[in-house]
Amino acid sequence: MRLARELPAERFDSLLSAYQRVVTAALNQGGGRRVEVSGDSVSAGFASPREAVFAAVAVQRGLAEHEWADSLRPEASIGIHAGEAAALRCEELCDAAEGGQTFLSPLTAGLLEGEDLGEWSLRDLGEVRTRRGGELVRAYELVAAGVSF
Repeated sequence: MRLARELPAERFDSLLSAYQRVVTAALNQGGGRRVEVSGDSVSAGFASPREAVFAAVAVQRGLAEHEWADSLRPEASIGIHAGEAAALRCEELCDAAEGGQTFLSPLTAGLLEGEDLGEWSLRDLGEVRTRRGGELVRAYELVAAGVSF
């Protein structure tokens, strides 16, 4: 939302619309259900944690590869959680992640144990602080050697 303060309203609105289109398309193509958009926040449900991981990769790739006006390139911080209080846990993970990062809850990381994630793996970050409230949240980061968004 930093860009909302820095850009003229019409430029920000145009950027936000493009961001929403790119993210929504990636989530829908990745099997997302109940895709909901509110400002720069987008949420979706998935049939499996593995499906959610690959949709998150598609979102990050889509944002990185999109032709943005004025050389602006918005990034997404993504949180993935399977289980109770999913929206709240995802919000905490998003708040801890920086743009371009995807964080998973310990429960989700456990459910992915033994799954083939291709070039992707999970790195245990331990406890990390959220940016806004400073709360500690346990997180795993989705990473791939030589890949950054």
